[in-house]
Formats: sequence, structure tokens, C-alpha cells
Amino acid sequence: MLKEICLNGGLFPTEEVKVSITLEQYVKEIQFFINKGIVNFHIHFRDSDGNESLDEHIISPQFRFLKDKFPMINIGIGSPLQNGINSKLREELISNWSNFKPDFISVNLSEEGSIDLINILKEKDVKIEYGIFSLKDAEIFTNNKLYINCYRVLLEIIDDNNHPKTSAEAIKEANDLINYFQKLYSNTEIILHGENKYDWDIIKIAIEKNINYRIGLEDTTIDAKGKILESNIHLYNFYRFFISQ
Repeated sequence: MLKEICLNGGLFPTEEVKVSITLEQYVKEIQFFINKGIVNFHIHFRDSDGNESLDEHIISPQFRFLKDKFPMINIGIGSPLQNGINSKLREELISNWSNFKPDFISVNLSEEGSIDLINILKEKDVKIEYGIFSLKDAEIFTNNKLYINCYRVLLEIIDDNNHPKTSAEAIKEANDLINYFQKLYSNTEIILHGENKYDWDIIKIAIEKNINYRIGLEDTTIDAKGKILESNIHLYNFYRFFISQ
């Protein structure tokens, strides 16, 4: 089942791809997806220059505005080490949250400082969506007993810049991770997604195996034939066509 829309990730708008980075743009897309019955959103909030931020003073007002306007939705945020955010800065900014708590936050276990960050988030009683990129990450999940009070797991079949995956490799990785978690943690919620050209292969797997999945420009800006998708709404319309085939 389509469970979540990831609006922007670390992307910046281009002439071809109109990535949402402002409140006005979030509102337009969220309203569209609510009308389609979707209430879970993943957003990388931005500052006034369009850069990703984890500063409470920047992200909390935006989060609160959207929650007040759409009280039925759940909003998760990202915490990736990209676009100028390193592990030290991330830990400092999140440690300083005093009146802000997102509905959930994604933490990639492959990243430096992830376990320290998880401990901080647990102290703040923030629900964590654990980003799992590989079986190595899955072992980190197991060895640190992160399955205890786990909100959910995000299985992410991502590109490797040094070794771009084939569709067959991406599908094998997805199946290996799915089998690992279904065997050991059958009661843990899983969300699946791919990246770039093979995102559509991963969506097929999710549908075939009846696993929740997400879509959005953060994961891919191209359709299954490699054509540019200009917005999340455009992506969703192609997605509806894709799953009908």
C-alpha cells in the first residue's frame, strides 16, 4: 500500500523539476494527496535560502503551520548528513530542541553518529523511522536492539555512485532486506522504496509482497521510461498509470 509521500529530500528546484521547498508549495501538494487518501508525509524543511535545516526556530513554525492546517496528517522529517549538515551540527541542533517534536524522524543507520543521535531522540521521546540501506545496517539495527519500541523501518534501495546498480541487483537487495526483517521482526512495520530508475522495480516488489511503500521526488525524478517528472503531482499521476498496467 502507498503509505507515505516524500516531498523533497535534499533536492533543489530546477527548470525541469519543481521541487517543493516553501510552505505555499507544501500546502498545495499536501492538499492534493489528502484528496487521494494519503496522510503521511516526509519533508526536509528549508530555511529562507532554501537550504535544509534542523534548527528548531526554522522548522518548528513550518511544521506547526502544516499541522494546524491539516490536523489529520503525520509529518516526518529527515536527518541526513548532506547539504552542509555534519554529524556534530546535527547532534547539536537536535539536542537544542525544546518545544519541537515531529511526528517521526528518519535516521540512516549507515551515517556517522547515528547511534548517538538515536539516544538523544529517545530521551526526547521522538518516534524514529530507521533507514536501512544494506544488510550491514540491518545488523546494526539488531546488535543495538533498536527493534525495542521501534516505530518502523524504512528499507532504502539506494544508488551507489561508485557502482550504479542494475535492476537485478536492486531487486536482490530489496528481497534480501525484506526477508531479513520479515523473518526476525515480523511485527515491525516496514516501508520500502527505491531510488532513481529502479524505484519503479521496487514499487512492483512492494505491491507483489503487500508491503507498504513510499513515493516522491526525493526518491526519483524520472518515470519508468526515464522521462523527467516535474512535480510530485506529476509523479503520482504516472504512478497511478504504472500500477494499472
